[in-house]
Amino acid sequence: MWDYGSLEPGYWSSSQEYQVAYGYTPDVPFPEIYGSTNAQQWESLDLWAVAHEGHAMTFWGVTSEYNSGYSCGYSAHQAYDAMLSQLQSDPSTYQSSIAYLTDIPCNTALRAVDRTIENGLSA
Repeated sequence: MWDYGSLEPGYWSSSQEYQVAYGYTPDVPFPEIYGSTNAQQWESLDLWAVAHEGHAMTFWGVTSEYNSGYSCGYSAHQAYDAMLSQLQSDPSTYQSSIAYLTDIPCNTALRAVDRTIENGLSA
């Protein structure tokens, strides 16, 4: 299962977050890393996995949200560096590299038909 989500606190328990991110095969966590807090949240879940599941997770990639001229978050390379640095900050979650990175540009204009559908109207 591909998980390209975030880990905002207060919604799910660590056990539930782990199950979605890494508990179903194939396990392909691809977290959203828009800032350093996101990397810290995923590192916390990885530390939880070590303590409760007996092993670290393998992060296959990171997703960023960057668009030149906007203050949306990290570029793909900044997201990669933040996540890898966080994983390498603890020997139990150390990962030498992350295979993939991607970017979902923020503040991209919707076409008129997309806005219509988004507002619940027929196209």
